[in-house]
Amino acid sequence: MSPEPRLNLREYGHQAIFKAIGFTAKELSLPRIAVINSWSEQSPGHSHLRAVADGVKAGVRMAGGMPFEINVPGLCSVPHKIQSDMLYDMPQREAVLSAAESSLYISWCDGWVGIASCDKIIPGLVLAALRLNRPFIFLGGGQMMPSDYCGERMGFVRGQSIVQQEYMKKAKDAPATVDDIREIMQEITDCCATGAGACNEMTTGNTMAVLSEGLGISLPGSSTSTGVSAEKIWHAKLTGEKIMELVAKDIRPRDIITLNSLKNAIAVDMATCGGTNSVVHLQAYAHEAEIPLTMQHWDEVSRKMRVVFHDDGIISQFEGFEKLKPFDSDRYRAKYGNIHRLDRILEAEGDSVDRYQAAKQADVLMLFYLFSAEELAELFARLGYPFEHDTIPRNIAYYSARTTHGSTLSRVVDSWVRARSDREGSWRLFRQALESDIADVQGGTTPEGIHLGAMAGTVDLLQRGYTGIVTHGDVLTLNPCLPREVTSQRMTIRYRGHALDLSITQQALTVHSHRSNAAPIKLEVVGVGAEIAAGQTLEFALTPAAQDEPGDDG
Repeated sequence: MSPEPRLNLREYGHQAIFKAIGFTAKELSLPRIAVINSWSEQSPGHSHLRAVADGVKAGVRMAGGMPFEINVPGLCSVPHKIQSDMLYDMPQREAVLSAAESSLYISWCDGWVGIASCDKIIPGLVLAALRLNRPFIFLGGGQMMPSDYCGERMGFVRGQSIVQQEYMKKAKDAPATVDDIREIMQEITDCCATGAGACNEMTTGNTMAVLSEGLGISLPGSSTSTGVSAEKIWHAKLTGEKIMELVAKDIRPRDIITLNSLKNAIAVDMATCGGTNSVVHLQAYAHEAEIPLTMQHWDEVSRKMRVVFHDDGIISQFEGFEKLKPFDSDRYRAKYGNIHRLDRILEAEGDSVDRYQAAKQADVLMLFYLFSAEELAELFARLGYPFEHDTIPRNIAYYSARTTHGSTLSRVVDSWVRARSDREGSWRLFRQALESDIADVQGGTTPEGIHLGAMAGTVDLLQRGYTGIVTHGDVLTLNPCLPREVTSQRMTIRYRGHALDLSITQQALTVHSHRSNAAPIKLEVVGVGAEIAAGQTLEFALTPAAQDEPGDDG
């Protein structure tokens, strides 16, 4: 005997409320999909999301569902007024979490889609998904289109530095006026952000969108389609269809976000050089899902990152670099002389630099600029790759032959890494870097202002590069290698409470510690260990063989 039907007044409320909005009885019989949107007129990352939400709802309808939309806050923290206002930045994540969670308890749904672009909004929605544990897909709102200023690629952060450069240029001869500042602001802000979408750089918002793919809660490719594009609407419609499939199969966020998927997201984060706020958010995901993710797991993943090699130990500028067409730099230098702006030369010939083994700066050489040979050997061993004695000189030779120095900083880096194996070449590049802005070697950039990074780099090269100053643990290492054109160098540095006078010649290094109450410190000079106390002076002989050891300082 069938049970006696019972009156469900809650169903009465559901039907009455949704019918009042315009939904039909047939729609109300279908699976209900909430579309949690974060549309806002305050943030470019969210100002276009109405159209994206419409795409998701269209996909749900195509798959036989009933979509309805709810909004949560979608704010950008940049327009704050005073610094203390930023105390409310991180709490936005919890505000979004609370808004989504409470909304979806009050408004029942079988599954839902979260849409957002910016850094606190995305993790807020994902945390809500883990807490509710109903079928869920996240859809990133996408990025702004790229922007340019005076022929150079620019994003929001780069725009800030250009504003500062333009202000300094205006104020060089006389104090900048209010009108000057307004003009600079108008000019840069007119082009640094091209329209709707997340900031067009790998900041936390874009990082968290990409990591959502790594976690498995977003459709493949959906995090990198630009905000205002047909592709984003395609992804929106596919997301709407796919959430219906997850509802039918009862696949929930905690089925997808596991320890392995979190480790996969960590790997994606490291491979893409994502924003460091990801550590905070991924750990929060793990906590919400009761997954024991620890810093040991981050360390474990970091040891498995892939390094791409080619041609017997050459670290690839990028995968496939060696497959590009070889570039005849000698022929082009003979024809044009200065090929720093090779991109413009080839464009004028109807060609593209992207076809050739050529780089305006060799990113690989930055490894040897940032790390000593000893540090690199440790890093490569940690990753499980060999690091042979000639790895540094072979890579330097390979990329020096393929670099056009289209960036003034490129010469600083190249000079630094040649300091031991090619002192003559190092000094030549140092002088070129020193003269780069004054002599306007790039043809037209000097009127835009001095490149402070390049200028600081040349000072750093003198202070640390040619002196071989490196700190390892509690040891200050000094391994001088002055160019032959530099007969002597003197400077004072501060280290662990000591003021140390360094006097370097081609033959000797003298270290004098000023009188103080500082405890003795450990030194290592050209491989020889020593200890120096306050008020003491030590002298070390420098042999030509020691100065010319290739790759010692990286």
